[in-house]
Amino acid sequence: SELVRAGKAKEALAKLNGVSGSGPEDTYMLARIRGAAYQTMHNDGEAAQQYEAAFATGHVPPAEAGRLATTVAGIFAQQHNNAKAMQWVEKAKAAGYSGSDLRQIQDYVQGNSGDYGQIARDNAAKVQAAEAAGRRPDEDDLLRLADAYRHTNNKVGDLQVKEKLVLNYPSNKQYTSI
Repeated sequence: SELVRAGKAKEALAKLNGVSGSGPEDTYMLARIRGAAYQTMHNDGEAAQQYEAAFATGHVPPAEAGRLATTVAGIFAQQHNNAKAMQWVEKAKAAGYSGSDLRQIQDYVQGNSGDYGQIARDNAAKVQAAEAAGRRPDEDDLLRLADAYRHTNNKVGDLQVKEKLVLNYPSNKQYTSI
């Protein structure tokens, strides 16, 4: 792993060629290092395979599972494999991870899927949660919700979201001209 950190991914893979783990912990660590090396080399397909192999050992430390699953989800999203990306988003969530990078991947994949009903439900829940907590809804959540409402021909919902944009983000001239 020091070779990978030093930017010598090819060297690291060459040293690991033919090496196999003597137990599940070793197998996990080897797959993790190989995944990182392949990812450094921008060989995302191999990286995803290695990370999946790391998960298959059942020895991913719980504190790392969510972030690693998010990494795999991001790789599959970049490859436009939306079904696999969403599987890994769900694994990351199941591991208790809720970072902004995971939300961005989920939003990206959902946007590409065209499932505007689900996008509307997810973003409406985010907006409602923010309002219930006395916070201003996130501008991106409002924009995604408005877009989903437009795609589902929900004119009333779209107008309500535009009103929230104007009220919550009055400095943005784009919204005040609506």
